[in-house]
Amino acid sequence: MSTTTAAPATPLSYKILFVLCVCFFNEAFTFSNLFSYIGFMVWDFHLTDDVDQVGYYAGYLGSCFSLASFISSFWWGKMSDKYGKRPILLIGATGATLTSLVFGFSNSLWMAMALRFLSGLVNGNIGVVKGYTSDITDSSNQAKTMSYMQLSWGLGNIMGSILGGVMARPCEQHPSFCSPSSFLGKYPYALPNLINTFFSLLGLVMLWYFIPKQSSSSSSSSSYVRNGQVEKDEVNGLLAVVDEDEDEEEGLSAFKMTSLSKEDDETHQGVISVQLLRDSKVSAPPSDQRPFWRFKDAMILCAAYGALGAAYTVFEEAWPLWALSPISRGGLGFTPSELG
Repeated sequence: MSTTTAAPATPLSYKILFVLCVCFFNEAFTFSNLFSYIGFMVWDFHLTDDVDQVGYYAGYLGSCFSLASFISSFWWGKMSDKYGKRPILLIGATGATLTSLVFGFSNSLWMAMALRFLSGLVNGNIGVVKGYTSDITDSSNQAKTMSYMQLSWGLGNIMGSILGGVMARPCEQHPSFCSPSSFLGKYPYALPNLINTFFSLLGLVMLWYFIPKQSSSSSSSSSYVRNGQVEKDEVNGLLAVVDEDEDEEEGLSAFKMTSLSKEDDETHQGVISVQLLRDSKVSAPPSDQRPFWRFKDAMILCAAYGALGAAYTVFEEAWPLWALSPISRGGLGFTPSELG
């Protein structure tokens, strides 16, 4: 009796995966960092003397990042297909670093809203990171990879909320740390955003040094060898042994390319497995040009994802506004640290 064994998972470049996880962590950190102190920040802008009106203004501030991301995400995705994902990721990380740095010094609601909107507008990394992850994975390792990405997002949310709450208003929460007349007393929300800036800058440096460059013509998923390290145009310079396995039904050929050392042609080094479509020339299949909203399954997934995102965001914003309200008004009377 024959038994079928599962094919081994394609090896991943864990260095690249780690950098992508750091990017995802930073996105979650930037998004959640604000909500631990958003109500206190709005209150300090002195827009109203009624604590019940704080939520009205906080809603505008809290929605700016998501609104701008919604507007720009399609465009950033298109640019990543045209110019490659690496430059778009670098632009997003640079934008997050600069806007986080300045946001902590906001002295008015309009300045804070403009900076959060700009941060979401120039930062399309959430979608681009997911696209990059799809490029360097296949069916054998994609689920495992995406679990790492979601773990990074959850960790970023946790750390953003904690550090945002603990580090906001440091002179009030930690009187021994600084005085009200100090720099952090004048800008009580600078410290959590300086920490956010540090993480964003760290991600930017890692992107620059560890994400491989690619030509714009090879930026799509078919351009990558599935270990995430070598591209098809780089294979041309290698000595290779090609084994062709015909598949008449699908019209495909699987080419297993094994690079040989130029110094020692008896030793096989760096085995590369690539799936290429066979025609008279190696070429990609014709793509489906229908608009994305014509794909029923994709629209169902988008709707479900949007509903979950809405529920998540409502809780993220409504919870701190309720918790900071005085107990006499039905709230919990929490400090930023307790909220975090």
